[in-house]
Amino acid sequence: MKRLREILMPVAMEEAAAGKETYMLVPISVETTIGQLQKAEAFAKYEDIKLEEPVIQEAVQKPKTEKVDHGKLIALHKAGWKNAEIARELHCTIQSVINHIKLEEEK
Repeated sequence: MKRLREILMPVAMEEAAAGKETYMLVPISVETTIGQLQKAEAFAKYEDIKLEEPVIQEAVQKPKTEKVDHGKLIALHKAGWKNAEIARELHCTIQSVINHIKLEEEK
């Protein structure tokens, strides 16, 4: 199997001079001019890679997190606290705060 690997310009020049396949990587768009194409920013070559056996990792259990006090969270929200302030106060993520608020609104 082969993969494309980025190489430095001097290495690319040596590879090309030795007759090896070398590629110029140039960012292009519809507005790219010939002059811009001539100013390549990166070079690459293909290299052989060995496929290795996939490493099977043992299942790792996440540490149990403390449950958020839903009542306190909603009380802080109703008191006008910002989501980030509530998250900081209750030691949880902002997304947890948002989820609890949505849960309350669905009731």
